[in-house]
Amino acid sequence: MTELERQKISFEEILKIDRYDQTTHFVFADWLSEHGFDELAEHHRTWTETRQKMEDGREWIAAFAERIGVTFQQAMEMGNSYVEADGEQYFSLITEYDNPKIRDEDEQEYWKHWQMAIGVVINLAGRGIFDCSC
Repeated sequence: MTELERQKISFEEILKIDRYDQTTHFVFADWLSEHGFDELAEHHRTWTETRQKMEDGREWIAAFAERIGVTFQQAMEMGNSYVEADGEQYFSLITEYDNPKIRDEDEQEYWKHWQMAIGVVINLAGRGIFDCSC
């Protein structure tokens, strides 16, 4: 392994520890530019914490969607529809929630990651998307 490869891996390891460290992203971008990795440098230069959180949210929603047997788009639309309906809509897309404890934990995580995925914080106090309306 060359010294250049070791240095690059060192930056990547630091970012694995704290992926939201903007300073490291910018320093790494400069280092990448100096060593001819212009495209990757641009990625790190334009990186923002908000963009990373959106990506993290979307990754969680994708895994959640797969687990409950819906598409990513359907899982995102659950939140969109609920907010647009001001909490008056019951979600029939949820197929495997017979255990209220799982439902409550998933609900909290869903809203946290849904907001991260859309990049907007919404006041959702008192809303329960996985509650039955019957």
